[in-house]
Amino acid sequence: MRYLFLFSSLLFSSLFLQAQSQTELNAEQWTDFEINSFYTGTLDAVENLELDTKPLFLKQAVIESMRDMKYPAIARENGVKGTVKIRVHLDANGHYISAKPVQGIGAGCEEEALFMVQKIIRRGVKPAMKGGTSVPVIFDFPVVFSLQ
Repeated sequence: MRYLFLFSSLLFSSLFLQAQSQTELNAEQWTDFEINSFYTGTLDAVENLELDTKPLFLKQAVIESMRDMKYPAIARENGVKGTVKIRVHLDANGHYISAKPVQGIGAGCEEEALFMVQKIIRRGVKPAMKGGTSVPVIFDFPVVFSLQ
């Protein structure tokens, strides 16, 4: 019986330490992607919104999506480069509502940027906060296309 108690204590301690290190890891898994302007309203009619906490994106989703993004062949062949901005609308829980390009550079880049941003958002977003409550938010997600 004493060995069972000792084993249970060791197992509990191990699980506690593992959960604590997982919490520390989770804190490092999120990024704000340096988006600083947030809005309320609809995709077509926005008003500025001040937030206490920005929405956060899974860092691994951002890295993987950027790595997997395809530079459209026609854009590459024609030397098209620049920034595409995708306007994203999230609900109060950080779930995807809609997205659309609001600044483009042509040659298929808007479609690729939209696909990439949707992939990131659908992997998970910590919601924006205002006054201690999560709120719906709209923001422009920049996607840079550069030939290197």
